[in-house]
Amino acid sequence: MSDVRDKKQDPSPKVKELMTGFESGKVGNGTAKYSVEKPIARPGGAKKLAKEFEKKSESSDAERKPPQTPTSPAPKNPLTSATSDEKPPATAQAPEQEVVQTQVTQTQQPPASEAKPGPPEATANSTLSGTKYVHIVYADMERQGFNGQVLDNTVSALKAQGHTVNVSDLYRSKFMPLPTRQDAGVADNAGNFLYEESMLIANLNNKVSADIRAEQEQLKKADLVIFIFRFLPSGVPAMLQGYINRVLSEGFGADFTSKAIFDQGKLAGKKAMLCMSCLLNVGSFSKTSAFGELDGYLRPIQYGTLRYSGFDVLAPQFNDDYFYGGDTQQKALLDTWDKRLTNLINEKPIAFV
Repeated sequence: MSDVRDKKQDPSPKVKELMTGFESGKVGNGTAKYSVEKPIARPGGAKKLAKEFEKKSESSDAERKPPQTPTSPAPKNPLTSATSDEKPPATAQAPEQEVVQTQVTQTQQPPASEAKPGPPEATANSTLSGTKYVHIVYADMERQGFNGQVLDNTVSALKAQGHTVNVSDLYRSKFMPLPTRQDAGVADNAGNFLYEESMLIANLNNKVSADIRAEQEQLKKADLVIFIFRFLPSGVPAMLQGYINRVLSEGFGADFTSKAIFDQGKLAGKKAMLCMSCLLNVGSFSKTSAFGELDGYLRPIQYGTLRYSGFDVLAPQFNDDYFYGGDTQQKALLDTWDKRLTNLINEKPIAFV
């Protein structure tokens, strides 16, 4: 493993007291106090967070399963039982995909050994076994810091497994995050301009600007897309938000006019995930904390953007307390991520309630 690049810097007493207060539940607004659940112990916070997402996936799938009509048991063939229609016991069944409660027709859940149903051309990609194309969107202005080390480890590990890896470094490539009329090929004097509607038409007619088309081509080729960035309680960084608005614009990944959304999204059969670093301890995000649950921050991008476009979304990698935790915490976080990378391609997606 490469050296850890961010060195520990002691925060000022006031900053340290504030951070300690958030994590211990003693931070208040006037006389009102906020309590937090017991913080997830470190190292291993990111791994435990992933397990929490997996538990939610399993529980939500179990709640939505319709009651089974009793039928006469059929003779079990030991050579074909792994791929039969019979569901395995709950204790041995892998987490299933979510059933999105939208106007899209719901499909019957497959056995755990089969891939998630989707468009015919995407079914083969959903298991992502073998050599694959991985596209990384790096949205951190600092290349020499902790996220830079995460990027280096990710590229090295996936290439060592035989996968093809491409990186879009948004800051280094000077990606334009601001939407303009030129994105949709609309003249400046064209009158009232509606960006979403114009991008829908431009995407459907292959008229988007060259820089957007180049990024979209990478997403089309990718089997797995990884977004690496610094997490902020105020939302994703402006650069990444601009990428989402322009590249994953209406008509490319999803088209609500033809109901090409969620399971029928144009990027169905591909996987995507968020890999974030955060100054705060993951235990600071809970139902009773001042910040609230982490899912509330991630749902707009994980569900409203990625899942909406058809992606199967993997559990996020949340590298918490990476800065003030110092070298020891950073090394533990990188070790956890490195271990996850060994089987990341074959991970099951999370479910959304």
